[in-house]
Amino acid sequence: MEMMKRVLTALFFCVAACSISLHLGQDTTFDLKSYHLYNAWAVLTGRWSHDVFVAGAQTFFSPFIDAPYYIVATTLLPAHGVAVVAFAGIPYGILLYLIYLISRRIGGALQFDARWERTTFVAASVLLAGTGAATWSQIGLTSNDVTVAAIVLASFYQILSGLTDHDEEPLSFRKVAVAGALLGLATGLKLTAAIYVPSIAVVIFFIERGWKSKVRSLFVYGCCTLAAFAIAYGPWGWKLYKLTGNPFFPLFNGVFHSDWMASISIRDVRFLPKSLLQWLFYPFYWTNLQSSWVTEVPFRDVRLALAYVFVVGYVVVALISRDLRTKFLFGKYKAIHALVLFIAFSYILWMHEFSILRYLVAVECLASLFVVVSLMVLAQKLRHLSVWFPAIGTTLAVGFIVAFTVSPPWGRAPAGMDILAMQAPGFEHGALVIFADVPMSFLAPGLAATGQDLRFMTIPRDFSSSGGQLGADGFRHELGRRMKVQIHEHREALYVLFYKSDARPESSLAAFNVQIDMSSCQTGKSPLEREFLACRGIYREEQPSG
Repeated sequence: MEMMKRVLTALFFCVAACSISLHLGQDTTFDLKSYHLYNAWAVLTGRWSHDVFVAGAQTFFSPFIDAPYYIVATTLLPAHGVAVVAFAGIPYGILLYLIYLISRRIGGALQFDARWERTTFVAASVLLAGTGAATWSQIGLTSNDVTVAAIVLASFYQILSGLTDHDEEPLSFRKVAVAGALLGLATGLKLTAAIYVPSIAVVIFFIERGWKSKVRSLFVYGCCTLAAFAIAYGPWGWKLYKLTGNPFFPLFNGVFHSDWMASISIRDVRFLPKSLLQWLFYPFYWTNLQSSWVTEVPFRDVRLALAYVFVVGYVVVALISRDLRTKFLFGKYKAIHALVLFIAFSYILWMHEFSILRYLVAVECLASLFVVVSLMVLAQKLRHLSVWFPAIGTTLAVGFIVAFTVSPPWGRAPAGMDILAMQAPGFEHGALVIFADVPMSFLAPGLAATGQDLRFMTIPRDFSSSGGQLGADGFRHELGRRMKVQIHEHREALYVLFYKSDARPESSLAAFNVQIDMSSCQTGKSPLEREFLACRGIYREEQPSG
């Protein structure tokens, strides 16, 4: 009976999530067009080794997590775009179900007097966690941050469900192992999940009693995390290592020194805090409608700022009162302590490594849950006014937070469009098609379907003779050399594609001795982007120096 109830609850959340995804619409984000579609297509069709740098640096990112969406959209349901958009919401449904399970477990430590108070707490937790700016904006998107967050929450729930009221009882060997395996899987699918690995380790260290139990659990956790990571990422890492000498190429090249590019470590630092005040109070900057702090588009949210205040309050109370500290750290309250530890350490690591909002989904969900915990505890202090006050007060506060939130407006379109449809001119058989703008790699599957045995490459506008995305003196490295060789081999059949509304990309192409024959240009269209021009490329042989 209990199992059937869980299945029906999970099914309810998934159906609700699919409906929300359908309402929000088709993903048309920059990253979908830049590499999520291309990477999955290139690997599944065996094209990855034939093309060069088509999705820029992201060409080398693991495509495994992108494959399910591509398979559903192009193979299983190619004529049912509405269903594809709906099913893209399933990871969000799983995320909601995990929040439901975690909130029920946390609720057990709050000692509610009535069943309806517990129900209110769980419902408020799911509502607040599921509507955060980071979380809501990512529903149904191919960025897969919701999918990763769901796996991370599943790992955290394993630790949480392994806690008992008996202080000396160690964590379950099986649950620690599963928690590690889940985080290893999440990290293998998307490397940004790595920040959660040490966070769970910190939780285990502080929750376990006795050094023997701590060492045992951390050893099991570490081994299972590494094993799952090796399974999930190992095949792709090995492929990159054989090709470039760097299993994480182009990342960490300052460590691995692949000759495919300069020995630099690529890192996006645009959104890192830029002052001491930002390092200390970053979430408070997000309470006004703004952009450029932790994302490119405007958003507003108070969840993390409130969680910040409540976590600090929690720590201060625990430090001041020995009795409360003992109460928080032991028995049934260990679940709340684990929640605070995970939120705090994950947030610190996220801020140091990324400060990119969409990588914060798992933290945002659990921070929202802790906000509801704090609101319920504070409202209990005023219970003498009315037995209904905790439930009503918390519900109203959560409603205000949800109404105040403005989620980032990432690219969306009405559900049902054929994302691979296009109108494009014909190309010469065996030609090399150069994408001179980004994002354009999403055009490759549709163009390749013409059966003309086309090859693809991207030379973005920020590419120059000094190397651009490849680092200083890019042509001295293998990737730059391969691009030049590919162009030289196809010099009799070159085509350049760029967006019609933009200026000609002449300077970036000149680095490869390619010019555009504007008299040959024809217009092409795609429902995902603007009109583009397809023009003949003219190769000018390099003149010997001296």
